[in-house]
Amino acid sequence: MARNIKVAGDDRLGYSVEEAAAVLGVGRSNVYELMRRGLITPSKLGRRTIIARSELEALLVRLRVRGAVEAA
Repeated sequence: MARNIKVAGDDRLGYSVEEAAAVLGVGRSNVYELMRRGLITPSKLGRRTIIARSELEALLVRLRVRGAVEAA
């Protein structure tokens, strides 16, 4: 079920799994894999899974640092 997801210029604090995937530019299954591996920690709001924007930002910083170390 493809939905049109607008995320550019978004200032929300949290995203659904599908929205987080769009923000990162990856598929939904990749976001679930990141959660399974403990690289991002989701929150639950009722039945909804919410991923904080700060979790996505921290993930990108960790990947950038790890990439720099591996390239050295």
